[in-house]
Amino acid sequence: MARPRWCEDSQSYEQYCHVYVIGPEGGPYKIGIAVDVAVRLIDLQIGNHLELKVLASVKVPGSAQRARSIEEQMHWAFWKRRVRGEWFDIPLAEAEAHLQRLTAPKEEIAA
Repeated sequence: MARPRWCEDSQSYEQYCHVYVIGPEGGPYKIGIAVDVAVRLIDLQIGNHLELKVLASVKVPGSAQRARSIEEQMHWAFWKRRVRGEWFDIPLAEAEAHLQRLTAPKEEIAA
C-alpha cells in the first residue's frame, strides 16, 4: 500500500498527522498539516525560489480532524497577518509558541 500524502487519506494507514510551520529564514511561514512533513517540504520547495525549511512540526495523534482543527486555530490566531492562503508574516517564535500551546497535553496547560 502506498503511503498517503494527505492527512485525510491516512485514516487506515497512520494514526497521526503533523501540524507544521515551513518557510524561508525570516518568513513568511506556511502553517499546514501533512502525514510526511519532509515530502511536503519538497512539494513546497518546487514552487519557491527561496530555500524553505521545516521550522516546527508537532505529531498530532488521533484523527486528521484533530490536526485540521489545530491548523485552523493557528490560521485564526494569525489571520490579520495572512500574506496569502496559508502563508503568514509572523515571528517564528510566536508561531512555535502557539503551536506548542495548542498541542500540549491538558495536564501541562493546567500547570
